Amino acid sequence: MKFALVLGLCLAFAFVVESFEEDEEFLEDEYKNDKRFLCNTDGECGNGKCCLKNSFFHMCWAKRGEGWRCDPKSDCYRRCQDGLECRKNGRRSRYKCFRPIAPPPTEVPGSGDFNL
Repeated sequence: MKFALVLGLCLAFAFVVESFEEDEEFLEDEYKNDKRFLCNTDGECGNGKCCLKNSFFHMCWAKRGEGWRCDPKSDCYRRCQDGLECRKNGRRSRYKCFRPIAPPPTEVPGSGDFNL
């Protein structure tokens, strides 16, 4: 029983030590690895992200998806994804990201222009 316990601890230690080894590929360009999360403008972030700016750093932050809480006054932190709008949910001034409401049709649907 003690042998199995010691063997298990040795294997666990071996896995922990291996997990702390750093990939050479990751450290190949350390500046780019750090830079991928930093930004100055929204254009430097990928699709569905914006540049969150606070006192200490500027970093890329994911925009909120449909049904997530949002803030219409937010610059980035609680901004909705493109194509969604931040609307009041009805409960105590809470806002959520929703798809825009389609405007009513301006023309009566019909068969179109057809001359005989």
